[in-house]
This record gives sequence, structure tokens and C-alpha cells, in this order.
Amino acid sequence: HTNKHTAAGMASRVSPEEALQRLTRNYASLCLPKQVPVLDAPPTALEFLREYVAQNTPVVIRGAFSHWPALSKWTDEYLCERLGSKEISVEVTPNGRADAVTQVEGHATPLFMLPDTQRMSFASFLAKSKDPHGPVYYISHQNNSLRESEELGALLSADLDHEFKFASDAFGCPPEAVNFWMGDSRAVTSTHKDHYENTYCVIRGEKTFLLFPPTCLPWMEESDFPVGQYRQTPQGNFEIDLLGCTRPWIPIDPLHPATAAHAQALARATPLCVTVKAGEMLYLPSLWLHHVRQGPPGCQCIAINMWHDMRFGPAYVHHALVADLMGRPVLDPDALSDPDED
Repeated sequence: HTNKHTAAGMASRVSPEEALQRLTRNYASLCLPKQVPVLDAPPTALEFLREYVAQNTPVVIRGAFSHWPALSKWTDEYLCERLGSKEISVEVTPNGRADAVTQVEGHATPLFMLPDTQRMSFASFLAKSKDPHGPVYYISHQNNSLRESEELGALLSADLDHEFKFASDAFGCPPEAVNFWMGDSRAVTSTHKDHYENTYCVIRGEKTFLLFPPTCLPWMEESDFPVGQYRQTPQGNFEIDLLGCTRPWIPIDPLHPATAAHAQALARATPLCVTVKAGEMLYLPSLWLHHVRQGPPGCQCIAINMWHDMRFGPAYVHHALVADLMGRPVLDPDALSDPDED
């Protein structure tokens, strides 16, 4: 015998798409700040954990690395003195869009385009990258390059710390990687997500992040795209090699949506925009989607970031449910090796 009050309060079943729309709206209403918070001093580990990590909320932190020699030392002159003849790996593209879905002339469907990777001296990188009409050169040294790489780590690592104690204590682990990024305003990072907790420090210039909480994933049109790679010829032109595989990626450019469908999808999203200036750190929570620009024009922006392992906790379970409802693959934590067994 159904109580009439109970029956009246029962919600009708909704479609998965409507449920995801409600999730996005409810998160924006209840959990998303109006703008990215800014702290004028580093928090304690407890404050950082309670107010930001546990809440899965980005924050800009000032003064966290004001003591780093890199902030004052890393001029072009100093870097050339330290690295000038050192041969390094550089990403080269015709348009500044490495690791991005691109509609390439002569191909019916968009391709996920990898950059051409070239070896050159640091001095050559600086000279080439100052030509505003030439190819776009970008140093994207990941995989713990500032602690392990012979290219950069041995020569620059003394100019910075390799972890923030408050962050390591809050995350429960030290950084897995400390990475180096350098390039001009033409280099743009397409929208993507990482399975890492990220502390991102700008040393020179500024970075503008467009941040989408994980609840926006259903509206970002993620799909699988054929993978291509740019290859610069001796004459300076770019050709494309198809690699015979696919890569899941987000095709939407949030600043310049290519189609009406992309614009309509973006209208459902709830992004935050923040510019991180030299001397500032951005805490970028794991699984947040982000699109990144850098500047100002004419400046070689430099940043350091530290990746901490993501915990496969409630936030990941929530993300996996959203991906399942979308029919998208998710990272299986059971398939990961136990680091204690290595």
C-alpha cells in the first residue's frame, strides 16, 4: 500500500543524458566557485588538504616558491650560458598545436597530430623560436626531466626545489615527476585531462588556463581519432605521417569552436578562467580538463610543474561512472602495478 506522500516525492526516471545535465548543473551550483581562489601565502598541509584537495578545487598560491633562484636567474642570457651548446629535444609544429585534433588538408576526418621532435642546441632553439612567421618550437620535457634528464636536470635543477612539503603531505606522496616547459605565445595546449595532481609554477611570462570540472566531460565530444605526426622536410615544409593507430582526445577548441555542434556542447559546460603569472602556482586537481595559452607575445614563457600520483578514491569513481554513461574507456586501477612491488 503506497503512501501518497512517498509516491508524490518519487522522482521519475530520467535518461542518462538528462542525468548528466543535472550533474553538471548541480556541481556548478553547489561545488564550483565563481572564480579560482587566490591565496597570498602557502597554506599548511591541513588547510590545503581540507579546503582544496578534498574539495577537488583549483587554487592559485602566491609566495610558494619566491625563494627559488630560477625566478631571477632564468633569463635568456643565463640559460644560454648554462645550456647554449647543450643538445635538447624540441617539439616543432607549423601552427603551435601539438597533441591536438586538427583538420588537415587532404584528409576527410580530423587527425590527432603529434609534433615533429627535433634535436638541436638550446641556443638554436632560442634563435629559431624568435621568428614570429616560422614554425613553432616548444620544449615539453616531461617524465621527470628536471630530476633525471641529462639534458636539463644536471644544469638547472639546483635553481629550484623538487617538491612543496605542504603539497606532498596533503597528497600523501612526493612528486612522481618534475617537468620543464618553455615556448612562446603561439604554442597552445589543447583541452585534455591528466590522472595526476598537478602543482604548476610559472617562472617567466604567464599562463592562462581554461578549466573545466570533471562533470563537464560529457559535453566535450571526446572521441577516437587517427594519429598523425608532423615531419619537417629539409626545405622547411611539413608533411604528415599516418601512424596507423587512434587516440582518444577532445576535439573542441573552447576559444574557437569549429562547428555549431561544438558551440552547443560548450554552452552546457561550466569553465573557470585564470591567468597564472610569474611567481604564482596553480593547483590543478586530477581529472580537471584544461586548455592552456601562454604569453605575453614575444616572451618565452617558462613553467615547472610537479605531478603527484592521483588517488583512486571517490572522485575517480565518480569520473568512471560519467565515462561509463558516455560509453568512453576509463583507466582501470586494478590493472596498475603496485609501486611497492617494484
